Amino acid sequence: MKKVKNKQGKTSQKIKTKKQSAQVIIVKNAEGEADTKAQILVQNKINYTPKVSVIIPVYNVEAYLRQCLDSVIKQTLEEIEIICVDDGSTDNSLEILKKYAAKDKRITILKQKNLHAGVARNAGLAFKNGTDDCRQSPAMDIISELINKNIAITAYDPKAMDTAKALVGDKIHYAQDMYSAVKGADVLAILTEWPEFSAPDFSKLEKLMKRKVIFDLRNMLPSKEAAEWDFTCYSVGRKRKR
Repeated sequence: MKKVKNKQGKTSQKIKTKKQSAQVIIVKNAEGEADTKAQILVQNKINYTPKVSVIIPVYNVEAYLRQCLDSVIKQTLEEIEIICVDDGSTDNSLEILKKYAAKDKRITILKQKNLHAGVARNAGLAFKNGTDDCRQSPAMDIISELINKNIAITAYDPKAMDTAKALVGDKIHYAQDMYSAVKGADVLAILTEWPEFSAPDFSKLEKLMKRKVIFDLRNMLPSKEAAEWDFTCYSVGRKRKR
C-alpha cells in the first residue's frame, strides 16, 4: 500500500486489490461525508508534468460525451492530462471513455459507484499530478485585473501560496486558511478547485463576511445549501441561486 497526500493535505491511498491488478484510490472527503473509493481503470501514459489537469465527472452522458471529449482533446494546449471519473454510469458512457483512452495517451479513467459530481471531482483531484505552479492559472489573471482596479484582496490556496507570493508580492494579503481569508469580505470568489472549498461551513461564512455574496467560478459549492443560508451565488453556466 502506498499512502500519498492529496491537495487538502489529507491522506489518500492507492492500493492494489487482491482479485485484480487495478489500483484503487481512497480519498478522505469533508468531515461527516463518506470516503471516496475510485478504481483506476486506465492510467495516462504521459511523460511530462501537465500544465493543466482537466477533471471530467461522467454520469449517463453518452449522448454528448463524445462532443465533450473532442472539445478537450482538440485544445491548442497539448501538455495536459484528462481525468475522467465515471460516477457509476448505467449507459454506454464508460465504453466511450475507454475507446477515447485507447486513442489518446493523456486520458485517465477512474470509476466509482454513484456518489455524484462533487465526490467524483475529489477522486480526480486525489489522482491528478500535484503542482504549486499557478503561473498559467486563470486565477492569476483575475487577481491581476482586480489589483488594477484597486480592489483589496485576501487570498488563500492550500498549495500555491509561496508561488503566488513570488508572482504578486505584497500587492495582496495572504491568509492562513479559508476562513481567515473571508473575514470582513464583501465578496468571496472561488478561483481554484480544492476539495475543502466544496464543503464550507456556511454558518462560519455568515459570521465572518460583511455581505453574503459568492462567485463560484469552479462550480464547486452545493448551491442549494448556499441558498438555504441566504447567500447569493454566481456560478459558471448555472442559474443564480439566492
